[in-house]
Amino acid sequence: MREIFGIDFKSYRRGEVEFDGVAFGDKVYVLEVRWRNKPATYRGVEAFIRKVKNELGLH
Repeated sequence: MREIFGIDFKSYRRGEVEFDGVAFGDKVYVLEVRWRNKPATYRGVEAFIRKVKNELGLH
């Protein structure tokens, strides 16, 4: 993905939340979303994005 699209994905796991790939650029990209082995909701993904941006200092 990095070579083709210039996007560098990294895995993310905190507690029961796991994303196989997360990348920040001009947009936020998330791959294979799971929440306790159930599909994640948009609200849950939005909350996750806010949390990670705060953790990484990306406001």
